[in-house]
Amino acid sequence: GRLATLCCAVANRQLRLRQLPAAFRPCLAGGQSAFAASVEPAEDAAGEGVAELLALLGNKDKSSKSLLVGVSCGLSAPFVLGQVGLCLGRPDLGAYPALIGFNQVGDVRADRVDGLPWPGGCRAVAKRLAEADNVDRGLLINPSIGAEAIAGSSRMKGGTATLILLFQAVGRMLAKLEPSADHSVARGWLSISEHLNLLDRLLESVNEGGAVLNDLIAHFGD
Repeated sequence: GRLATLCCAVANRQLRLRQLPAAFRPCLAGGQSAFAASVEPAEDAAGEGVAELLALLGNKDKSSKSLLVGVSCGLSAPFVLGQVGLCLGRPDLGAYPALIGFNQVGDVRADRVDGLPWPGGCRAVAKRLAEADNVDRGLLINPSIGAEAIAGSSRMKGGTATLILLFQAVGRMLAKLEPSADHSVARGWLSISEHLNLLDRLLESVNEGGAVLNDLIAHFGD
């Protein structure tokens, strides 16, 4: 969630530098406070994830399409899977669901979860998304990167793979905005060390998380 929030902030900054409106919106389980310190119970609240996504979609132009990119490395966070299920079950919302995760679908938790649209818990949603992927109604990004796929451990987060996937995907989107020979958008996007340094500051300074988070927001904008 922190990586996705950072990704949105950096992408929106690139858009604003080119006098384009911000197009990326983070939706982090637990809200902004979870950027500084984990809010574990929030990840299990499927209903809250659905409500937050509906609020975001309600503020967009009804004629426009949206792309939801959910990140749940074990494919087992009800907050995220609830949002994916909403997009799958409500095509009228105009939101195309994609999900990044590194657990095998057959190993995803299948216990009943309040707020998810189908019996079978997170596994049922992941399976439906895999089926939708076959007919281009959704996208499951589920590479095998090693220990996560073997152990299915929720502690093996695949953070590096998540970072690479997010920044590559969004970088390509931004590059399409300026298809000139110098590819200045892509170059600017790849120069992210200063932004990652801000993230390091935040994670190393949880005790002053509020102040550091305010610095981050001031640097990138909302």
